[in-house]
Amino acid sequence: MKRAMLFAIILGLAACGQNLVSFSPAKTSQLEVGKTTYDQAVSQLGPPTDQSQLPDGRRLATYVYQVQGQSVQAPTARGGVTVAHTTSGPSNVGTSAFQMQFDPSGVLQSYTWTSR
Repeated sequence: MKRAMLFAIILGLAACGQNLVSFSPAKTSQLEVGKTTYDQAVSQLGPPTDQSQLPDGRRLATYVYQVQGQSVQAPTARGGVTVAHTTSGPSNVGTSAFQMQFDPSGVLQSYTWTSR
């Protein structure tokens, strides 16, 4: 369900011609589930491509960005990821999304990655 919602957001943003953000996936390695606040995450990663407030008070922040080449994403002990690009070239450009979910008090509860 979450993956379907994130995919719908990506498609919606692409259909609207929304600009992709300048985003460094490697910076997510400093995020900590249960500790990092929304303000800290935005300060570290920059403004999200899209954000929304759910009826129960949770907040979603989505970063849609371009990836050139194939990437390998490995979880770190702190809850983030390490990203290594293995190939490059104009034919290997894709769109990826990183979505964070914050509880009503603004603390990071989870995150997901989607690429296409």
